[in-house]
Amino acid sequence: MKEKLPTFTLNQSVGNRAASELQAVMQKFSVFQEIDTSQDLGIDFIGTIIENCHPTKYNFNAQCKGTDDSEIKMNAGKTEFTYSIKTQTINYWRQKKDVTFLFLVDIKKEIIFWTAPLREVENRDLSKQDSVTIHIPVNNCISSKTDCLSSTFKFEIIRYYACFGQDIVSQLNQIQHINDNNDIANMLELMAVLEKI
Repeated sequence: MKEKLPTFTLNQSVGNRAASELQAVMQKFSVFQEIDTSQDLGIDFIGTIIENCHPTKYNFNAQCKGTDDSEIKMNAGKTEFTYSIKTQTINYWRQKKDVTFLFLVDIKKEIIFWTAPLREVENRDLSKQDSVTIHIPVNNCISSKTDCLSSTFKFEIIRYYACFGQDIVSQLNQIQHINDNNDIANMLELMAVLEKI
């Protein structure tokens, strides 16, 4: 009689191998730390770009998706992959002050494709959708042979900071009532901080 043992599925194996590959590659360019994934909320790693052996102010989040190539969907022109992400995950990413990158790791070819998915859904109302199809350009790729991150990667971080800052300013502009001098002082202090962003 066989003992009952836990099962380690193919999906778990692919996911673990993909996370290890992504971490190994990204540690060449960044401080790249795995976060507790006991509750999968949609962010697997946090990173800070390294330049000239020093950490920078360019921070990001990472969601890692692994594939063994059997489930990758590519468009007709073979210029991009598509991957479905739950709307609740997208909404979680939208709350973050740092950009979240989606990494698709092809464990057979040892190539990692990436995109900044929030750019694709910036002005869309997703309230009636359960999931969103994200497009990942084939040209956005890295591997163990990559010597440096593309300037596009860093640009996406800066672009997200600018958009996030605009959202904060917009929310502040919606504040209609300032009741006392304490509120005015707090508002002025906050505005001064935001100007530095």
